[in-house]
Amino acid sequence: MIRTPFTDLVGIEHPVVSAGMGAGIADGELAGQVSEAGGLGVIGASWLPAEEVRSLIRRARDLTDKPLGVNLLLFGNEELVDAVLRERPAVFSTAWAREDQDLGTIFARAHDAGAMVMHMVPTLDDAKRAASAGADVIVAQGTEGGGHVGLMGTAVIVRQVAKAVAPIPVVAAGGFADGAGLAAALALGASAILWEHGSSPPTRLRSTNSGETPCSRVTATTPSSRRSRIRTPAATGPVPAPASSEHALSKNGSAASQSYDGCVRTCESA
Repeated sequence: MIRTPFTDLVGIEHPVVSAGMGAGIADGELAGQVSEAGGLGVIGASWLPAEEVRSLIRRARDLTDKPLGVNLLLFGNEELVDAVLRERPAVFSTAWAREDQDLGTIFARAHDAGAMVMHMVPTLDDAKRAASAGADVIVAQGTEGGGHVGLMGTAVIVRQVAKAVAPIPVVAAGGFADGAGLAAALALGASAILWEHGSSPPTRLRSTNSGETPCSRVTATTPSSRRSRIRTPAATGPVPAPASSEHALSKNGSAASQSYDGCVRTCESA
């Protein structure tokens, strides 16, 4: 078992976090199994009705009594903050804030609800902004990640952020899928890695039930119409194009004149 500042802070066994992919793609089943296996499972709550968010969190808690996280993409989901915090997750995971959003106030609300704050950033300036706002953990995501942000390679941004925000624990995101990646991330100064559905989780997190992994189990239980062509939700407005900084987002959450038609993801390769 590898102990790091992140595992000690959150109270988990392994320095591995499952990505909180929005619209319930990272659901209660996945998050619950990851947490039960000793990592930090994160539910993706963006663009869901509040009642569905509650249902996903309660499903995860049916599977584990270990720490859980819930993620929101702040640029389009600030109205869900209170609904998430009412469920008292151990970790409130956030990303992609607009320039006009007050991170200090949002993070303070999470702290008042008893949650730690884990905020994802694509640039060093955004990491400093999050640290100043009171983030407990910062996720440094390189362009290899599936979160549609950043123009900098993971190895570069992780090292920059780890040096700049110490002693705040840093989670490395973007391209990590095995133990070698974890070792590399730790060498860069990170305290954990974040992996996404579609990547193979580190061996120690594999389920002992028929050789399944949390990812494969979710893939097996996700309707094929969602599994074969999963889109980040565009129904409530355009998804911002990748930007070099969160600050490049306009106040309505779109970047200049660009938008994505959902950003197609294929998960059949899991």
